[in-house]
Amino acid sequence: MSWRVGTLLLAAGILFSCATIRLGSWQQAQQAFNAGDYKQAIIYADNAMSYGQASRDERARATLLKAQSYEKLGQTDQAIALYAFVVREFADTAPAYQSAAALAKYQPERPARSY
Repeated sequence: MSWRVGTLLLAAGILFSCATIRLGSWQQAQQAFNAGDYKQAIIYADNAMSYGQASRDERARATLLKAQSYEKLGQTDQAIALYAFVVREFADTAPAYQSAAALAKYQPERPARSY
């Protein structure tokens, strides 16, 4: 086997490993959130995004989960900032619509999609 093929196989293995670790961390984040362990959900969501190149949808979902976790922890300033970030950066995604609805609770006088 040439060194190029070996290098390509190694790179593919690393990418696969990062994706697998990211998926595992994402599942842990969701489980922690569902169990009411919001601080741990934030940590796992951050971990999920730190392995490899996360897709746009993965980043949107992880940021939404963090915003929801901060909201549950009573840290509304952080939650609002993250909800607004999701609406701005991922406008065409389902997490953006969920974030806009959450923002409307805090700022009902503003139209939900103007963040």
